[in-house]
Amino acid sequence: MDNTTLDNLASQMDPTARELAHSAWINGAVDTPDDMAREYVLSVAEVCGARAVGQCADGEAWKPADYLAGDWHAITEAAALVGVDAGDIKRNLWQRYTAPSESALRAL
Repeated sequence: MDNTTLDNLASQMDPTARELAHSAWINGAVDTPDDMAREYVLSVAEVCGARAVGQCADGEAWKPADYLAGDWHAITEAAALVGVDAGDIKRNLWQRYTAPSESALRAL
């Protein structure tokens, strides 16, 4: 992965997840194009989780037992787009999916 490839893929990325990943780049949490690609996939998982939180009834906690089918599809599609093996980061994906950050929640 290189910066030119990432730039060329930007229009195909989920805009909210792309912005979350970009903020990690700006803040220095990621510093290579491969790290940025990985962060993008993690951000897709986080955005999917944040969207699900938004669908919970007032007072209802977001405690999924598994990924919603459409969410897992979006995550694996994002991974394929940027050349990341989702299986290699499955634990981190689950953490971000089940506990989206305040930044992800605000971005929606």
